[in-house]
Amino acid sequence: GGMQYGIGVNVDPVAAAHVGINPGLLSLNLASRYSGVPATSMWSDGKTVPVLIRTDRQNEPPSPDRLGDEYVQGIIPGAGVPLRQIATLEPEWNISQIVRRNGYPTLTLMMDLKYGKISTDVFDQVVDIMEDTPMPDGVWYQYGGTYQADKSMMPGILKGVVIAIFLIFLILLFHFKKISLSLLVMGSTLLSILGAFAGTWVLGLPVSLTTFLGLVTLIGLVVRNGIIMFDYAETLRAEGNSVKEAAFMAGCRRIRPIFQTSSSTAVAVIPMLITNDSLWAPMAATIFFGVLTSMFFVSVFLPVIYWLFYRKQDKIKSIREPEKLKL
Repeated sequence: GGMQYGIGVNVDPVAAAHVGINPGLLSLNLASRYSGVPATSMWSDGKTVPVLIRTDRQNEPPSPDRLGDEYVQGIIPGAGVPLRQIATLEPEWNISQIVRRNGYPTLTLMMDLKYGKISTDVFDQVVDIMEDTPMPDGVWYQYGGTYQADKSMMPGILKGVVIAIFLIFLILLFHFKKISLSLLVMGSTLLSILGAFAGTWVLGLPVSLTTFLGLVTLIGLVVRNGIIMFDYAETLRAEGNSVKEAAFMAGCRRIRPIFQTSSSTAVAVIPMLITNDSLWAPMAATIFFGVLTSMFFVSVFLPVIYWLFYRKQDKIKSIREPEKLKL
């Protein structure tokens, strides 16, 4: 590590106490002049901007003479004294900190994104630059930040998604008492997932951790719509209607509640979607486009698929009824 220039401030506690100055107040006083002190924040152009209190000396390089002429205030009103009166100042050189990671000296390069930029897009540009940059012998690099956090958390999130899907299937199996019907409801979620990813791609949003959290929510919503549709169809069949009649009547009579619940859910996530936030916008887009897609497919295609799946039972029923009449 190299040497860093600094100014040592050694406060005389007796002299400082005479004018009512304590080290904490002195540090705050000097920080407000050279570094700035956070005062508040304001909203500008869709983002939060911090407001710092600084003096016009912040752009001047500090020196012992200039710093010693600074007047500092104590707790006694009007008791301002030059800093050199209560402290001695002298230049000093400090060894910069050597950061090691796994025993290797490490240099960390950090950056802040401009407002409205998506981290994954910028990361792809960084990867392209690093791949075209030759590294000296013995020097290697690895990516951290959001990329490393997502990479470490992704296995746990995917495991949770798989467990959630399995539990939803068990609930469907307990409700319908039919494996075929439970699989049919779970299969209907695939079309909505395709719609969710298509909407995310159209908006140019990244596939992040919140996207998978939105998928779990989306699967639950689509399964609910499937239950609304198929549960009514099963009730109609139990009353003596054919599979075709039950599918047609369920599609006609359940389209309104499915439309109302799906549209209300889609509207609820619009505020998160229009913020274009890199964290919540992917989740909102997944739910928004997935719900709209499922609303169309559940209302139109699920009754047809239900009829195609169980139409053979109508044929078996029509064959058995004449046999009962003969008996």
